[in-house]
Formats: sequence, structure tokens, C-alpha cells
Amino acid sequence: MRIIENQKFVGVTVYIDDTLYLNCTFETCTLIYGAGDGGWRKSRFVGKQNVVFIGAAQRVHTFMKLFGMIQEPAPEAPIPESGGFVN
Repeated sequence: MRIIENQKFVGVTVYIDDTLYLNCTFETCTLIYGAGDGGWRKSRFVGKQNVVFIGAAQRVHTFMKLFGMIQEPAPEAPIPESGGFVN
């Protein structure tokens, strides 16, 4: 897994899979997630992020919505500063 530390991303597309972002800032980015390991620690999100699910993540997201297991988040819902999908 790749580790990226102390970077600021502004208005770019960021791939979450196979990358751990440590102490990074994401400002109005598009976050792409395909169900692989990855995530962030001690990072912050500024402005509205666009989250896109691809591949397996998209299929699981669609399945869960179909059965009412998740709902689309409110447009102003924050993304947690820590967490992610690292195993």
C-alpha cells in the first residue's frame, strides 16, 4: 500500500484504493473508491467532496440502496476526518 503524507489536494481527482493518506487536506476533490484497502488518518476535508464508487464498491452501493440499507447522504454531510478502509 502506498502512503502519502502531508499533502494538500485542491480540486483534483484522488483515488482511495491502495493508498493511505496521512495528515493530508482534501479541498473540493473527487474521491474515487473501488472497494480496495485505503483511507485516511489525521486528514481534513474542506468544502464539498464528490465521492464516486467504481467497480465492486459501486455494485455493493447499488445493492444496499436497492434494499434500503443506505440512503443518499444530505449534500452537506461531512466526511469524517479519521477512519477510512485500511485493514
